[in-house]
Amino acid sequence: MDNNIEKIWKEGFTKNENLDVPILINFYNQKSKHLITRIKNTMYSNNKGTIVVAFTLLVVYIIFGQILTGCIIFAVCTVAYFIGKKQLISVEQVDFGTNSYEYLKNFYSWWQSNVSKYSRVLKYLLPLIVLMIILLELFNLSLRHPIRFNQIINDSVAIYIGLGFITFVILIWVFSVPFYKKILDLIYGKEINKLRELINDMEELRASE
Repeated sequence: MDNNIEKIWKEGFTKNENLDVPILINFYNQKSKHLITRIKNTMYSNNKGTIVVAFTLLVVYIIFGQILTGCIIFAVCTVAYFIGKKQLISVEQVDFGTNSYEYLKNFYSWWQSNVSKYSRVLKYLLPLIVLMIILLELFNLSLRHPIRFNQIINDSVAIYIGLGFITFVILIWVFSVPFYKKILDLIYGKEINKLRELINDMEELRASE
């Protein structure tokens, strides 16, 4: 369907006699529906994948005897799943407006708002999660290998290990948002760019009516 629309669209511009603003707007309406549907389908698939990853990591950590760490990661993934589910509910509540142009504008505003909101949350939540996992692993080490753990703590190298952990957490804090946006760009970048292009093109068409 998308290919047919693209073909007719290109022909409409190469043959001036076929160029009719209402018809072009109708084509844009169809392109808009398919684009939003693809974005929503990707969101649904990714959210289902989150819970699959949660159970997979839990099993892997249990196999390797890291039950508490596995439970924390499972809990984080589960929370991410329910946050994603909430997003899927909210995206269905985006105001359709009176036409496809208004809906695309509202959808794009919703997208930007969500990216901004979750970027602020992730910037502080991810370093806390990483710090929690590091402390938990140290606690596990102290229980399973107390002698070795005490040797490390009492060794002069302990301060460098501590500084290394702190540096790592700070790096997570600094790069968590850019990394999050890069992941979003890899998954949704193509569609979001098309969304912006559609909005710009429809604005030009509306101005030429």
